[in-house]
Amino acid sequence: MDRSEKRKLQHSTNSHNNTTSNSTYHLHSDGIDTTTTHNTNKRSRRSSSKSNTSSKMWRKGSSRRKSADANTNRWDEAKALTIFDDTLAETDDDTIATMEGICKFCEVLEIDAMEDIRILVLLWKMEVGEDRPAQITREEWKKGCMTLNIDSIEKFKQLLPTLDTGFLVVNEFRDFYKFCFRFNCEGTFKTIAKDTVMELNPMVLKDRISEDFLVKFKEFLEKTDDTSYNRITLDQWMSFLDFSLENQSQDINEYDEENSAWPTLIDDYVDYLKEMMQM
Repeated sequence: MDRSEKRKLQHSTNSHNNTTSNSTYHLHSDGIDTTTTHNTNKRSRRSSSKSNTSSKMWRKGSSRRKSADANTNRWDEAKALTIFDDTLAETDDDTIATMEGICKFCEVLEIDAMEDIRILVLLWKMEVGEDRPAQITREEWKKGCMTLNIDSIEKFKQLLPTLDTGFLVVNEFRDFYKFCFRFNCEGTFKTIAKDTVMELNPMVLKDRISEDFLVKFKEFLEKTDDTSYNRITLDQWMSFLDFSLENQSQDINEYDEENSAWPTLIDDYVDYLKEMMQM
């Protein structure tokens, strides 16, 4: 007999026992003192009434708690915009925030704007910088705060532990890495200065790419005489990430330049690595 059949049999037996018990009571009801029965019914009705009242009170209390929780979690647009206006907004144009305002915001959050990668993760999650690189518009700030349900400095601080890049899966990190490039472009440029790359890459790729790979790439950019690498394109930026993930644990001598589809920046970097190995 399987488990479902056992349950059916048990249910049938329980139902039969309940029916038998009730029948026995009615068969002998003639011998019961009617006064006792009447009082018992009264007590039963009182007990039922109290139970219903308690149940209603509990439901009301539960409803109040849910309402309080909803009020606590409700996003306040005015409070969110006050943070922007008081901390980030430019003096000359209060509809935008530049790196100066972002640095002030980091001071309020008690994090280092130049060293703490979490500020970039936060800006990426808020989807800012779409209008112009290195800037946050007031409208972007409002939408970002609404998306994250944040309207106070305390809530921002509570969010910080979740902004570690280690929590990002491969596709998320790739999107974040692309955001870092675009947000750090200057003015109308669609490239970033190699000095910025040398500062930004180690901070963004820490714990993703081996330190040795990052150090040697920085050395390569510092020493190269090729002026075409004075500014780095998005394709070069993304190629370094993909190449590093695929090859950081491989023997660099096996790199096949002729059959590779990497940009020349990677080819030159590999040549530099091979030279360093021979020294």
